[in-house]
Amino acid sequence: MDCRGLGLLGACALGAVAGVIASPPSARFALAVRVRERSALLIDLARERTANWAAAYPDLFDSVADMAAAVLQAVRLPWQDSPTERLKSAFAAHPSLCHRAIWVDAFGSTLLLHGLVEDDEEWRHADMLARQMSPDGSVRNLLQVRRAAETE
Repeated sequence: MDCRGLGLLGACALGAVAGVIASPPSARFALAVRVRERSALLIDLARERTANWAAAYPDLFDSVADMAAAVLQAVRLPWQDSPTERLKSAFAAHPSLCHRAIWVDAFGSTLLLHGLVEDDEEWRHADMLARQMSPDGSVRNLLQVRRAAETE
């Protein structure tokens, strides 16, 4: 029985997880993008390397491939739950901020807000949500208030 493909699949999945854990924060996003782009290719490669074995035991191969895919999926989750993504979701769920063009970015641990809101209350709501989502509470709120701009 040729199990090299499964070993390759397992080693790559564990290597991806270890790489994410050990990499500096500035490189983690780039690594996650590469893992996402290459995970299907990796499973196809493992299937090719174990063609006879996979044909003889398709359920077992599919189970191992599913486990490796789950490990690779777990590598992606921290970026889907980043402060900027959580803030974007909070703005989308807010009754008035969901209608505003607000861009969220980050510089280190500081969240940056850009865009236009209707009034001071929306500005305060956006600022409060951003401070709740920021890892250390640092926010640079560059939102412009439309009503204040109209009165000048």
